Amino acid sequence: MRVVSIAKKYLFLDVRYRAMSYFGAIILLSYLAAILSPSKSSYLVQKHNVLNQYGTKLGWFWTSILLIPFMWLTSTLHYESMSKALCALSRYAIATLLWYLCTGIFMHVEHQTSGCFDDKSNDFSECSGSDRCCIGQRAAGFDISGHMFLLLYSILIINEEVSSFWNWPRAPRTTPMHIPNVSEYNAYKKTTKYIRHLFVGLFCLHIFWDLQLVITVLFYHEFLHKVFAAAIAVLCWASTYRLLFPFASIAPIKRHVKYS
Repeated sequence: MRVVSIAKKYLFLDVRYRAMSYFGAIILLSYLAAILSPSKSSYLVQKHNVLNQYGTKLGWFWTSILLIPFMWLTSTLHYESMSKALCALSRYAIATLLWYLCTGIFMHVEHQTSGCFDDKSNDFSECSGSDRCCIGQRAAGFDISGHMFLLLYSILIINEEVSSFWNWPRAPRTTPMHIPNVSEYNAYKKTTKYIRHLFVGLFCLHIFWDLQLVITVLFYHEFLHKVFAAAIAVLCWASTYRLLFPFASIAPIKRHVKYS
């Protein structure tokens, strides 16, 4: 229960303030990293380390494997309707589509802005295809940080979705038309236990994403590459969770009253 309490204090911070503070911190730390050029000798900041290879590079998978069942279980118990629970999952489908499109655009931009530098003639030529087309050295293009985008976008989505656990009822809903029986009560308690475990898992994942975000900000990519990625992540979050989802009536559960 202590872990759950700590997780609540951390995850239930206002997402708007988190988005603004993270974006500001990314700008500041990216600027400092560009000036100070910190050493990359530590194993944790090297690209081939285990956490990067099997953690960050599979970031959307790890976010999905915890967040999808959490969204499904909380929505099913809250709405008591499979169709409404599926509507809730449409939020994650839209988020996944945005992640896929944005990362694809990032790669396209990098390919289109990269080129070849001929050491002999000091000429630069466009070469957006394979490295084999380069006579000299390949010059990197505008490489918007896919890791930065994925990490910040995942963090903001997690913070939005875990709000459904705020003031979570201790027992199933009772109405004048229906009073839950013992089996329904036990099933509710069992499902709530699963939700609590997923909530703690999302908290741990959030902390890990925070760590990887700091490493990315300090040791990888150029200043503008990181700032652009962070800005796009915030824009994707704001355009969906603050505009589209409320307009389409599929916003996350907001429970302001605590039920016993």
